[in-house]
Amino acid sequence: LAADALQAPPLVHQRGLTLLYLGHLIDFKGYEDVLGAARLASEQGLPHRFIVCGRRPTGTRQGPEDFVRKHGLKNLEYRGEVQGPAKLAAFREANVFALPSRYEGQPIAILEAMHYGLPVLTTDAGGIPDIVRDGHEGLRIVHGDAASLLGAMERLAGDSALFGDISRHNREVAQQRYTEDAH
Repeated sequence: LAADALQAPPLVHQRGLTLLYLGHLIDFKGYEDVLGAARLASEQGLPHRFIVCGRRPTGTRQGPEDFVRKHGLKNLEYRGEVQGPAKLAAFREANVFALPSRYEGQPIAILEAMHYGLPVLTTDAGGIPDIVRDGHEGLRIVHGDAASLLGAMERLAGDSALFGDISRHNREVAQQRYTEDAH
């Protein structure tokens, strides 16, 4: 990862959180929960932003761009598949990461997010509980429930001490456990 991963994520402020989803746009990864949370935030007048990055495989039921148009969302940006500098920019811009998956192994994107100090909002699918403990590296949410995802965002936005503790902890853990030298 780039050296800029050692920088703290943008602080929680009155403009709300910026959530990053980075993964394939397939049903079991939970990207539709992110879309739903963006819609709920917009309907409730909450100041959160959502960035969705990932490849849209053939046969994906609903693309983010279609969802944005259908619901008139101004708080959701779909960037497509990102790599290199564009991927690093997305991590730097966010201050929370979400992967509301219902099936996983050990997602590398979570480890990358931890290097940037991003609190992780995720489920207990597959190997995720081995790297994300509720209240330590992030918050657990219920897959398939956009309200649960938005609720976790609101909890972090309203508790700057929790946000800061998780952010610092994630940078430290990532530097100790999830580097090339550590493996």
